[in-house]
Amino acid sequence: MGNKLALRSLRPLAVVVITVITGLIYIACLPTARADIAQDLDACDQKALDDASQPAEAITACSHVLQATGLSDADRARALTSRGLGYARGKVYDKAMADFEQAIRLKPDYLRAYGNRGNTHEALGEYDLALADYNHGIELKPDDYRLYIGRGNVYDDLKAYDKALADYDHAISLKPKDATGFLNRGNVYNQMKAYDRALADLDEAISLAQTSALAFNNRGNSYHGKEEYEKAVADYSRAIELDSGNGIFFGNRGTSYKDMGRYELARKDFDKAISLQPEASAPYIDRGDLLLAINQYPTAIADYDQAINRDPKSSYAYSGRASAEGKMGLSARATVDATTAINLNPDNSDAYWARGAAAVSQANYDQAIADFSQVLRLQPENGLVYSYRGRVYLEIKAADKAIDDLNKAVDLLPLDAQVRDYRGRAYAAKGDMDKGIADYNAAIKLDPTWPGTYYDRAMLNQSRPAQRNQAIADFIQVTKLAPDDATTHDQLCKLMPLDGQAQQALPHCDWAVALSHGDAAYLLDRAYLYLWLGGWQRAVEDSTTVLTLPARGTAATAFFTRAYAHERAGDAAEAAKDYTAARAIDPKIDERMRTLGLISGQGEIKPQI
Repeated sequence: MGNKLALRSLRPLAVVVITVITGLIYIACLPTARADIAQDLDACDQKALDDASQPAEAITACSHVLQATGLSDADRARALTSRGLGYARGKVYDKAMADFEQAIRLKPDYLRAYGNRGNTHEALGEYDLALADYNHGIELKPDDYRLYIGRGNVYDDLKAYDKALADYDHAISLKPKDATGFLNRGNVYNQMKAYDRALADLDEAISLAQTSALAFNNRGNSYHGKEEYEKAVADYSRAIELDSGNGIFFGNRGTSYKDMGRYELARKDFDKAISLQPEASAPYIDRGDLLLAINQYPTAIADYDQAINRDPKSSYAYSGRASAEGKMGLSARATVDATTAINLNPDNSDAYWARGAAAVSQANYDQAIADFSQVLRLQPENGLVYSYRGRVYLEIKAADKAIDDLNKAVDLLPLDAQVRDYRGRAYAAKGDMDKGIADYNAAIKLDPTWPGTYYDRAMLNQSRPAQRNQAIADFIQVTKLAPDDATTHDQLCKLMPLDGQAQQALPHCDWAVALSHGDAAYLLDRAYLYLWLGGWQRAVEDSTTVLTLPARGTAATAFFTRAYAHERAGDAAEAAKDYTAARAIDPKIDERMRTLGLISGQGEIKPQI
């Protein structure tokens, strides 16, 4: 079993990214003064504001109005703004901006144009320009709640949550019966992980807008954050009933199913989300995360590839691919992808986790510690990361730092047996045997099926003569839980003779050799036991086999062991040849073998562990 650090996936550290549609905030239209074209202008506005219509319908209707002669500046500004809205809905942002700017030139105080231009700046990530438009709109009409909603949305994008909440608060004070302020404020609380506050707001939003699919979706996000997955699934399902064409809702429900371990249902939802949003990257990331969770790494990488093709700036697509590559042992590729993810988003904890895991596999422990520390900067209450960083400290023999981290991990994950096991290792490394044993005992009580803790307790006890029987019992328990572990059988091969059980040790020696496919060290351990049992010829055979292997560092020991067997069998000539060969390779071989009880020319063996 050994002490080699091996990262295992206890729970995914991945951040659940729930997409929330805030949509464009539509500022109310000014009435037209032209009765003869009022109907066409109304149709233009209706198509622009109706989510059920296609963007092209609004563009066509409004372009028809703009071809009319004799339009007033106000009417032209109105039609341009509605057409711009159509272009924005179709993500033709350059034409949308051109229409909004022309409308503002025609009517510099046209609030609707400023509001929708602000929305478009936000969609383009031009947050300073968006804020400028909303600020100007608020100067023009400080009591319009929709402008505060729009500006709050920008602050939300910028993660300036206090400012976003202040704007949503003000919007709600201006329009307490409109669901939008509650819905968006609830979304901010979700991002702040203040889920109970989010639920209060979203309950109110649903009471005000009982057929709002978005409100149910966002409340599902709150329940998901609280790990109340059944309630989350119920809300996402209601959102889907209200709007079955929105792939985001299927993706969110799939994420809850995944975290519940209901992988088939999750796969169906992610497949549906992809069919509804074939050009979006997020559904492929979601499905890739699922495939990663069920160990289908090549297929997961294929989905992350699809996500990157659709959005080359998607940090989470790169970090997901890095995690899958790391699981496949492709550490160098994982490091490159994780670094790309970090460059795209320095707050992506998944990326630091993936790069840290890759660093561990490459024995680059300083990098691993640095990356796990970054994860803890972003997730300071993540007990698993404290546990893994503690294990790395243990690997570099920094026992005090390991204990500090593992103490925090135990506080955060009091029922995790392996955290206790690793803290036991840290105490043992520091020489505090009693605390080490206490942690091993606690770990076994928490999880009596994990073989590693029995192995660790046995390794600690085997050097304590009074606890040798317990060590043997623990090693035997490991062979029951992990019967194919050659290392444990070899430990029994060496330890049982010291307890007067040399004959009972022999089957374990045989298993160690067989399971390791003839490992040189295990062959020598069996040869040594044969010396104990007086099986001189069998000791000669095992030593001779070792000498045919390419293993480094075993030849001198093999020659000496075979020499000793020849000597005890009465073949002095062969013994002399092998002693000479052993000493030629290692002039200090006699001194080294003496510690094992093998002394040339005299006495019986007195084995030492």
